[in-house]
Amino acid sequence: MAIFFPSLSIGYKTDNKLHFIDLTYTKKIQRPAFSQITPFEYNYNYNTVFRGNPNLKNEIIHSFQASYKFKDLISIMPYLNYFDNYTSDIKIVENDETIWYPSNYKASNYGAYIYNNFTLFRKFIFYNQFQIGMETNRGNVENNAFNKSNFSFGFTLRQTFKLNAKFNVTAYESYTSKQIEYFMEQKQGFRTDISINYNFCKNSLKTSIRFNDIFNKFYNISEMDIDGLKSYRYSDWSVRGLIISLQYNFQWGKKSNASAVKIIDNTNEQNRVNN
Repeated sequence: MAIFFPSLSIGYKTDNKLHFIDLTYTKKIQRPAFSQITPFEYNYNYNTVFRGNPNLKNEIIHSFQASYKFKDLISIMPYLNYFDNYTSDIKIVENDETIWYPSNYKASNYGAYIYNNFTLFRKFIFYNQFQIGMETNRGNVENNAFNKSNFSFGFTLRQTFKLNAKFNVTAYESYTSKQIEYFMEQKQGFRTDISINYNFCKNSLKTSIRFNDIFNKFYNISEMDIDGLKSYRYSDWSVRGLIISLQYNFQWGKKSNASAVKIIDNTNEQNRVNN
């Protein structure tokens, strides 16, 4: 049986080039890895095992996306993805052993990305990215049925204060709300970085001081509660630290002296040949 994987894209831009609209549809296939379909077990350690699943099916992905852009100020990108036979490694517990088992189930997500950037008073530069979405996972794995839906949002913000051509300060903030992944709920902390940059020696020497995760709030929490089987894991993702960097451009090499090119007018000669 033939299976088609079409792609379609339609775009429109206004005559004044202020507005741009684009619609896209794609159908793709994701085949399981060889290690996922072999009927063997692989021991990670004394109580953690990866077990192959020879019954895995190919994952089919339907993606719809639209985008609207106004100048370079704002972009809005709604999306919808539907996964038939979505493939993911499921964690189950048997006889005090943790077993990772690849399985298929249905999944879908939809939402929108919003991008915005602008300059204020020629000194402040803002770049913002926002994401909102709804995701759903449904299936039955090892006689455990699940049907989870979750609304999520996130953002990445960047603000730059440009004092002059040599000195600027940039702040970065990022956050993602609760996500779902098969049985698990994922939570992530808030992260803030600050970067100070200054250029010396006619911009040949560039210095940078960056403070990462200044509030020490970047972490990940994974929780599961299904049919009385509970799991909790806290991971400290903090990258709090101070990074100092120096970059110098030696600009080696000789400068070439450009000379004017003399243009020869051979119109008369060309006319003689043609006659």
